[in-house]
Amino acid sequence: MPILAVPRHGVVALGLVVVALASGWPATAGAQVDHRHHHATAKALPEGLSRRVVDVRLPDVTVQQHDGRKLRFAQQFAGEAPVVVNFIYTSCTAICPPMTQILAHTQHTLGDRVGQLRMVSVSIDPEHDTAARLAEYAGRFSAGPQWHFDTGSQATSDAIQRAFGVYSPDRMSHTPTTFVRARGATRWVRLDGFATPELLIREAMGDH
Repeated sequence: MPILAVPRHGVVALGLVVVALASGWPATAGAQVDHRHHHATAKALPEGLSRRVVDVRLPDVTVQQHDGRKLRFAQQFAGEAPVVVNFIYTSCTAICPPMTQILAHTQHTLGDRVGQLRMVSVSIDPEHDTAARLAEYAGRFSAGPQWHFDTGSQATSDAIQRAFGVYSPDRMSHTPTTFVRARGATRWVRLDGFATPELLIREAMGDH
């Protein structure tokens, strides 16, 4: 997996991800696991990562994907396919590159099964992140056809962020958070911190 260059304030975050991916995230005691969710496992979470099950009411807004296609945001989640969602912006040099690299590694790890998973990255800086800029960003991480990068108006992005409970008026203060809706599920797993590809696949695909 390529190592991305980040400024000094992002070195700690990226270093954590690189070490974790290399080591397989050793189990830690006291991890927060919601046993009510059918995909919860007895395995402890990586240190610094929390997990909880949440309800998300998808907003009725229109987004533009990085390939230029416009559609209702909720269309991407129709059916029972598993979904992974995160929030990024292309000029971010701290947490966004390692978060995006994790999803890139996730699709690589899935191999032939990657088409079963939907991946959505929502820009929190849509005024700057045009579809063309997101397309370039997607190419940088070798995003496959199952992975879409969404943009739109600032009001649209804010509505999506609020629906997932991650809105902040200052995008510089956003945190590494990933959401997973397992196959056939109606509720979402919220993972705060740097999730691993193994954990994302376990949550989304039911692998144990």
